Amino acid sequence: MDTCAKEEFKTEFKDARFTCCEYSSDGKSFVTGGDDYKVRFWDDETMQLICESDSFYTKHNTHSNWVFCARYLPKDDHVVLTAGWDMNLILHDVRL
Repeated sequence: MDTCAKEEFKTEFKDARFTCCEYSSDGKSFVTGGDDYKVRFWDDETMQLICESDSFYTKHNTHSNWVFCARYLPKDDHVVLTAGWDMNLILHDVRL
């Protein structure tokens, strides 16, 4: 018996491919990074976009190339560290 459930996640971002995904420790939200250089925060229950990097940062604080890694800080589900092919590490805080 297969104990794994599979749920398909579709978005309206047809021109972007997600290259990484990380769930928060409480499982209520997740973050994605992609080949469109953006970091997006999602609500897991509704599967709706909470915010994306361009919404709460100026252009010089976003990635200028693919985002290939995103990790929540171990003790803070509001802060995510991302790494990109632009050789930058960026801390994102969704409370700002």
